[in-house]
Amino acid sequence: MPRIPEEAIERIKAETDLVALIQSRGVKLKQAGQNWLGFCPFHADQETANLIVTPGKGLFRCMAAGCGVTGNAIQFVEKFDGVSFRHAFEVLAGRAVPAFAAGDGVPKKYSTVPKLTCPLDEMADDSKLLEQVADYYAKRLAAPENAAARDYLISRGLDDPELWKKFGIGFSDRTLGLSIPHKNRNQGAKIRERLQEIGVYRETGREHLRGCIVIPIRDGQGRIVQLYGRRIGVQTAKEMRHLYLARPLGGVFNFEALKSREIILCESLIDALTFIQLGMNATCTYGTKNFTRELFEAIRAAKIESVRLAFDADEAGEIATKEAAQKLQSIGIECHQ
Repeated sequence: MPRIPEEAIERIKAETDLVALIQSRGVKLKQAGQNWLGFCPFHADQETANLIVTPGKGLFRCMAAGCGVTGNAIQFVEKFDGVSFRHAFEVLAGRAVPAFAAGDGVPKKYSTVPKLTCPLDEMADDSKLLEQVADYYAKRLAAPENAAARDYLISRGLDDPELWKKFGIGFSDRTLGLSIPHKNRNQGAKIRERLQEIGVYRETGREHLRGCIVIPIRDGQGRIVQLYGRRIGVQTAKEMRHLYLARPLGGVFNFEALKSREIILCESLIDALTFIQLGMNATCTYGTKNFTRELFEAIRAAKIESVRLAFDADEAGEIATKEAAQKLQSIGIECHQ
């Protein structure tokens, strides 16, 4: 993730009215010469006005022993809201006119500082939470800094943004954690716990699919039950390129294909999308060793008559082709390579 340019940081610090910002958080300040004084919101003492705000320098500081917090406008939002420095920067930079334009220190009518809306709801059920995560990743695919992810899709012949939108294709660029409260906040801790429960986060607190193109997999009711990740790094070993969340494999990719009497069966979602891009009816197993019972039964229930097997032309692909053909032929389905 690219660093925030230093000149952008300095611009936001200069353009933000620090007094108005701090007062928007419920901290009452009184002017005392060139400074403003108030009770520090970062410790419990409400008897001594230890917080000193110096708008001319764009700095605040608590003079209380044992506290001593100090910083600029971005750091105030970072600490008060319990968010990352980048998140705090985006809060202050996220409007065409800065939320707190530099002025005389008098709170403006729009003095309630905006907060970036957390895209996740810790109270949502698993499917809904996965939907929210997938939506976040889909938005990140379009971010200017993620051109490499879009270039990867284009290199695979998937150069249609409408296709990306239809299948909810996204990219995990390691920024999900920046959009939710820190883990030392109640909401942040709950969300991270839920993300670990559904496999989006590892026990280490890192995103499981970081650095991956992400594609949702849905069940017969259209609910997301799994996320597939395809690493885009050219140095990634073949056996490490394909990832799924640490939860049971489930769902069928592209249920719409099963409306046809003939389908193409691939070994990965990216391969299936390549055929879909060309107007063909394709779905996939989850690698050469995961032709799931759910997919098999869905093909049976759809009364598919013919399957074209399009697995990779390597030893694993040849074995998987033979095994898949035997399964499908056992229920009367014609198979072709």
